[in-house]
Amino acid sequence: MQEELRLGENEQIIERIGPVGGFKRYLELRMFIALLICGLAAALACIYVFGLNLLESVIAISAIALAALLSSIFLSSLRYRNRYYWLTDRRLVMRCGLLRSRMVYVPYETITDVTLTHSLLERHFLSLGLRIASTRRNFTMGGVPAPEGIHMELTRLVKDMRREHGLVF
Repeated sequence: MQEELRLGENEQIIERIGPVGGFKRYLELRMFIALLICGLAAALACIYVFGLNLLESVIAISAIALAALLSSIFLSSLRYRNRYYWLTDRRLVMRCGLLRSRMVYVPYETITDVTLTHSLLERHFLSLGLRIASTRRNFTMGGVPAPEGIHMELTRLVKDMRREHGLVF
């Protein structure tokens, strides 16, 4: 994983962060619900348009539910595998993606806010995260282990970098 990260001159990694195992289950459930809702809407539309009887309707809905379940497991595994974070002494780096991973680089001086996120589902799967707001874009670091500690470390790094550049946090 480290070989994909390109460090700048004299840049050092402070912490490597992989998502917790519960994050994969969280992704699976979220994706399953989304796929199931879309599939059921399509099935109901087909039942209405083609006038399927009860048995055909049950078979169609069951097939869609099974396809949604298998798809969610496969797609969330790809998403989980491609997710990784690094804190360096200059920036936050996030690797993410579904089929193709991409690297997102966020210099600390551009970060404007760091908050803990914890929805009911995230708590259930012990998959808490951090929401990062920057001047360039906003994103969430999902499923980080010990999010309170990473929140404190990231906030300290941002404050130090902003202080170094004469900016206010």
